[in-house]
Amino acid sequence: MYTPFQRVRSWTARTTKVQVGATSSALSLGPNLTPGGIDTMHLSAERTVKMATRRADWFKLQAAKAISIIQRLTPFMEERLAVILASTVDIERSVKKLMSSTQSLSLYVLTGVHIEQLRKGESLSSVIVISIST
Repeated sequence: MYTPFQRVRSWTARTTKVQVGATSSALSLGPNLTPGGIDTMHLSAERTVKMATRRADWFKLQAAKAISIIQRLTPFMEERLAVILASTVDIERSVKKLMSSTQSLSLYVLTGVHIEQLRKGESLSSVIVISIST
């Protein structure tokens, strides 16, 4: 299997029986400027244009293929994004509930709680139940 560039090269080699080498050497003006040399320059310029056109067409085709693939994948990716966002909403709710639960638990274990002693004295008997209401 040939790449498009190899096809251009092989096509050019079969159809053109002119100077082989860089286009710049074929287009360079030298002391041997003859009608045959001018024809060679024209053929070389035409060959360069054909090669450039084929390469441009190949790149356009590849770009069109890439755009087509991206367009076909876009709905899938949008749906995937929606699923991910929906799952994060549930996780966010769960984390908020967990955070509020840990805040109440921190009161029981006295994390972040400052206790001020109001009075020194004997401890209250465990038989007496006390409650503080505000």
